[in-house]
Amino acid sequence: MKASKLKFLETAKRTGLFDLARRRSSTGVRILNYHGIWTGSDPYAGDSMFFTDTGFTRRLELIRAWGYPVVSLGDAIDHLSGQKAIPPNAVVITIDDGWYSSYKDMFPKLHQHGMPFTLYCDTGHLYTPGVIPHVAAMYFKILANQRNDQSERNIALERPLKSVATDRSRSYAERLDATEKLAKLLGFDFTRYMADKTFHYMSPSELVEAASNPDVSIELHTHNHTLRDWSRNAIEQEIALNRAALADLLKRPPTSFKHFCYPSGAYTPEAAEIIKSLGIKSATTTNQGIATVGTSLLMLPRLCDNEMLTEIEFEAELSGFADWMRLSRTVVPNSKAQSIGTTRSAFCLA
Repeated sequence: MKASKLKFLETAKRTGLFDLARRRSSTGVRILNYHGIWTGSDPYAGDSMFFTDTGFTRRLELIRAWGYPVVSLGDAIDHLSGQKAIPPNAVVITIDDGWYSSYKDMFPKLHQHGMPFTLYCDTGHLYTPGVIPHVAAMYFKILANQRNDQSERNIALERPLKSVATDRSRSYAERLDATEKLAKLLGFDFTRYMADKTFHYMSPSELVEAASNPDVSIELHTHNHTLRDWSRNAIEQEIALNRAALADLLKRPPTSFKHFCYPSGAYTPEAAEIIKSLGIKSATTTNQGIATVGTSLLMLPRLCDNEMLTEIEFEAELSGFADWMRLSRTVVPNSKAQSIGTTRSAFCLA
């Protein structure tokens, strides 16, 4: 299935369909989404949450080699609003959350390539003293499953530890302890993961340092990485807390933060209206596609890029050919058109 899809894409590119799609979508904006770099001591191929270092570097090289200009989110939103012209086939780079590896590994590479980017930061985790337990626990399970050693594992012991580690109603100390015990049970060196900061957020001072670069825009992602019960009160509180924390750190007025990313990519039209009433100009989702003039600025699509996406699939997305294929499946549901959709890890939404 995968091989036939890749062969189909190679044929489409060779026959000029990628070039045609690129010309037809030249006024659109390709908003890319990343999270962090895998720095774990155990081999991992990468996913929507953690790119490998070499994989992310290669992506930036391809964007430049293929001639896709990278513009700031603010300029792109002004363009989509009809207020500003930007180069054709523009790309916007967004990074979610605030992982330490984003600060340490992604930011320098983007600076080296002269590419502006936006960090959507959920501020509560900036003040977490170390590992983010629920994410670490999930990844230790993924790594263990990769080894395919189920017969040698005590699943009965794993389940309660993972349950505690991922239960955010418990204290941080309880969740951290359960995560460490789970890592040891599964045979992973938790101390080394702590030292490598694989599952750490950047510190408040590191965020301040990052924001001092004019090519970096820091924007909203809620305070606790959730919109809770989706009520107006919950949405207003999360954004107010997020704005207040960023304003305090970056010495800017709270209302100067006007761009938002829905936690986990989940949104509703009703939530979009509430967000708009709070003075927010744009909000991004994890829906795939190219944003065009006329696309709702409060429900913007992005490409949640990931290591499972091959270079030809990535090029199909940037060129707009993947959008054509998605449209053909919508218009002709029984069409035998190849699926170009990305494979998304659950952690693209974490």
